[in-house]
Amino acid sequence: MNMMIYIVMLAFVLVCVSFQGRYHDNFVYKEESNNHIINYKIPLVYITSFMFFSALLLLSIMRAPEVGTDGIMYYKFFWYGNFEVYFDPLINFIYTYSIQNNEYSYFIYITSFLFVSVSFYTILRLDFPKWVLIFYFISSYYYLISFNVVRQSIAISIVFLAVSVIYNSKKLNLKMITLFIVLIVVASGFHNSAILTLSFLVFRFLKLNHFILLSGFMLITIGYFSSFIKSIIQPIFRYFEFYTLKYGAGSSFFIMEEGSKGFTEFLPIFVQYIFLYIGYTLYINKQKDVAGTYILNYYFIFLILYAFSGIEAIDRFQYYFYPSIILFYAWIFKRSYSSGKYTYFNYFTIVFWVLYYLLRLIGNKHGVVPYLI
Repeated sequence: MNMMIYIVMLAFVLVCVSFQGRYHDNFVYKEESNNHIINYKIPLVYITSFMFFSALLLLSIMRAPEVGTDGIMYYKFFWYGNFEVYFDPLINFIYTYSIQNNEYSYFIYITSFLFVSVSFYTILRLDFPKWVLIFYFISSYYYLISFNVVRQSIAISIVFLAVSVIYNSKKLNLKMITLFIVLIVVASGFHNSAILTLSFLVFRFLKLNHFILLSGFMLITIGYFSSFIKSIIQPIFRYFEFYTLKYGAGSSFFIMEEGSKGFTEFLPIFVQYIFLYIGYTLYINKQKDVAGTYILNYYFIFLILYAFSGIEAIDRFQYYFYPSIILFYAWIFKRSYSSGKYTYFNYFTIVFWVLYYLLRLIGNKHGVVPYLI
């Protein structure tokens, strides 16, 4: 199948995005009760998106261990044991259950179901066009990452759900904060690094301006092409041994810089930062938008972390910011269409993410090509 299945998957979503308006219709189910006919209305977008996510789940559970760079590792752990040292409590429970039943496939089934179902539920509860959310769920590589970092992808999906609880609230009450913390604790049961995302509460209090945005771009540029900033941040991670020592090569490897990258790899970051700046200028500057402010701050930190790109600990932590891609571009899409202004901006962002998605497939990012059963 090579990578054609991934291309068809994205093409299908693009078609659904182009017909987004038609999915406001309802599927009407009629039922007779006590000589009365009751109409049950189910939005078509729920039905179509459920069918698509079912296909995504099937694609995930059918993949061979060779798909994704970590697949073989999980497969070997199943046969040779000693996984308790590396895995966190909830993932240990799933692995133990699979071993007791002598079925490695159970591990893939359960982990795939958790990631896909939590992500699907979160997308349904967000107040944005569903197929636009699904488009960025696919094109941002958020879905394909789950073929690789299996444990962390479940944690990321739960963090995504936790963010959906608080991002749109003008005032945080005790119930919301408690639910957010509980979800983060559950996420850390799959990957203990998720506990660091408790810091996501502060994103609603950050105040961006043109100076901060321009300074942030300078920080990313300097950090991406030099080792100076990375040399400052590396020693800090020695205080987070609970996170780094779990990896087989030790914490020194996990905080080691892999080396600076080239301009070709920097270009997509540059384009995303332009989109961020335009989004701020058009919709946030001198306006009050609680959800937009939180999303913009979330995406801003995601891009800032590229200043430390190459340090494995940072790159792993940055995965928790992938939902910001989905939220930011869906928010832009909704704002432009509701106002009837700047709709052309959506076309630029969609074209960019299609091209970036294809380039990552061609470069076999995360080892997902070819797809094997």
